[in-house]
Amino acid sequence: MVMSEDKYYVPKIEEFHVGFEYEITTGYEWVKKIFCQKDFNTFLYEHLDNAIYQEMVRVKYLDKEDIESENWVEKVWYNGGGYFTIDKFTLGFFDEHNIIISVLDHSDNIILFLGTIKNRSELRKVMEMIGITK
Repeated sequence: MVMSEDKYYVPKIEEFHVGFEYEITTGYEWVKKIFCQKDFNTFLYEHLDNAIYQEMVRVKYLDKEDIESENWVEKVWYNGGGYFTIDKFTLGFFDEHNIIISVLDHSDNIILFLGTIKNRSELRKVMEMIGITK
């Protein structure tokens, strides 16, 4: 199964956690899902490795729309990257899903996160870890 325009990737099983957003194919269409606690005890979870191996599961790469859906406000956008803000926080989004999140504190720009965030679920986790709420 070919992923269209590199907008999606096949996740690793280690990425699955409560709240993880993914899509699974019925054979005819892709269906959006959010992994929840009860999924750990279902047929899907028992066969998730196989579904991943067969590329029947995919995850959308983080993009501008995902960032904005988490209440970040676009300040600058250019080809494939840009800057967003929430309150005193700034998020820089660069090629290959590289992210920098910083906060302005007494005229110093303090980096809170510097790394790769592949999808919306990971962005939420990072925001929660550094204390940014919606």
